[in-house]
Amino acid sequence: MIMRTYLIILISLIMLNKGHALICDSVTFDKISGQYDEDLRKLEDDFYEAKSSTDKNCICTFYLKIQNEQTFSDYLNNECESVFIPSEKDKRNSALYAKINASHFFKNNEYFGPVVVGETFFGQQLHPKIIYEIMSEDGQKKIQLSAGYFIQQNFGNSNLQSQPTFSATYSQKNFTAIIGNLNGGPYHQLATQLYSIETGLTNLMENGAQIIFHDKKQQRYFSDTWIEWKNQTYPGSTEQEHFRAGSSNRYEIPMNKRNKLQLIGQVYFDHHGGQVNIANASGQRPPTITLVNYALGANLQRNLNRQNNKNSFLNKAQVGVTQFGFSGSPNGRGQGVEIHAGVESKVLDLYLSHWQGNHFDSFAGTPYYSSFSKNPNEPNKVIEKTNFIKLRASKSINLLSKDAIRRAQLSPYLEYIFDKNAKTNPYTYGLVFQWKIISTGKK
Repeated sequence: MIMRTYLIILISLIMLNKGHALICDSVTFDKISGQYDEDLRKLEDDFYEAKSSTDKNCICTFYLKIQNEQTFSDYLNNECESVFIPSEKDKRNSALYAKINASHFFKNNEYFGPVVVGETFFGQQLHPKIIYEIMSEDGQKKIQLSAGYFIQQNFGNSNLQSQPTFSATYSQKNFTAIIGNLNGGPYHQLATQLYSIETGLTNLMENGAQIIFHDKKQQRYFSDTWIEWKNQTYPGSTEQEHFRAGSSNRYEIPMNKRNKLQLIGQVYFDHHGGQVNIANASGQRPPTITLVNYALGANLQRNLNRQNNKNSFLNKAQVGVTQFGFSGSPNGRGQGVEIHAGVESKVLDLYLSHWQGNHFDSFAGTPYYSSFSKNPNEPNKVIEKTNFIKLRASKSINLLSKDAIRRAQLSPYLEYIFDKNAKTNPYTYGLVFQWKIISTGKK
């Protein structure tokens, strides 16, 4: 296993050594501020700018992060890729390149509520791949075949978690279809009530099928629908089949040059069932269960920097509301609503949200929003109605000159929760480190 991993890494380094351009970047996924879309758009612009300016055949992109809540959840998208770009004289319209996804993560939750306890996540991930790409003559259609190996190390645990990964991808303009290893985790852009950072750190890889519609140029819409097969059952097995499926949709309506309205619709399923499995040792056959979470919301964003001045003190403000629901559990139905507002400035980004829940639960969301105990010391504890206010402060700080490193940022954050049901108000903190390098390699 280790030898195979080293071999993939070695091939990646060899391809990097023969390359022309080096691009190092990180994509920030912030569900509250909407920063994900802006960083993703900038990353794509940098990629195509480097592609058009190169005379040789290699572009390399590297991402390395330590993530936090909101931004932390993007750790699965950290990538280092060496991309072979055919020149105009090359009539093969194909490419072979290596890609390395790497992340180093730290997240500390100091929770003191009756239904959830504190926990610390500290470790690193490595996912090297080799990808073969075939493109149509007009460049509008593309097929990618990839094979790699995923490794996660949790500090303090000598056992590595690892598995091989394979995928086939077809893309045409704003449409993408994937079978095999999916663009999972934070790529789905699910609200934290539906998909938590903790889930991303334990649900390591997603395998199944995925269909994506994404307006990459104007960022007007995003639609991601997928099925993740988690457990296969066979005749005579006592285990149930288990899969998750979801659909995440976002549509933006420009109101004027400074304001835009963002509409969000999300649904996430968790299914345990099957027909070929048999009763367990106690003579009982587990019941079929399908859990459902959904979110419907709207965000109004306003650009406070009219002239896009880099020295402007205020940059962006937004306010929004999201309705959440839960069903399928023996505990019955539940719901919740969150109202949030935020402002981004030159020195600090502040976000304030108010949550009210009634019998709400989530199979993969942030556990603090649940009415039902996740605390092993009080497993039967239930708080029918949850009500708390969350304040988050964060900022990305440029560390190095843009001439040497296009982007080097340190992003500390602190999140504090005002909860009358908790003996002590909970808090969580973390650190984000991001950097990007572009080197044309021209002599």
